[in-house]
Amino acid sequence: MSLYATASGVGSWPGISAREAAEVVVGELHRLPHLVELPGRGVGADLIGRAGALLVDISIDTVPRGYRIAPGRRAVTRRAVSLLDEDLDALEEAWEKAGLRGGERVVKVQAPGPVTLAAHLELPGG
Repeated sequence: MSLYATASGVGSWPGISAREAAEVVVGELHRLPHLVELPGRGVGADLIGRAGALLVDISIDTVPRGYRIAPGRRAVTRRAVSLLDEDLDALEEAWEKAGLRGGERVVKVQAPGPVTLAAHLELPGG
């Protein structure tokens, strides 16, 4: 790593192709690539949906205004986990193709903080 500035990304990108986005990120931002979110893919692909995939004991569901905490493992949570797995696979593939395997490189994964998450998730009762 350089002692000088390093560029990275915020997370959300246009489009729906995880592989294409990962190739661009690894190719252009190879010093500090990030795991891309592609909200254009629909429910579970945005920042809050990604957070739902990362949460261990909390499941999410959709409501007209966004997301809510839900009991049990809901389809929305399963979809968010599936999209996260797809994104990770695409990043790993791009990483391997770029010859970055091994070494002490890092990848940036962004997630909302507790206040942002609390502001965007409704309680189970509404």
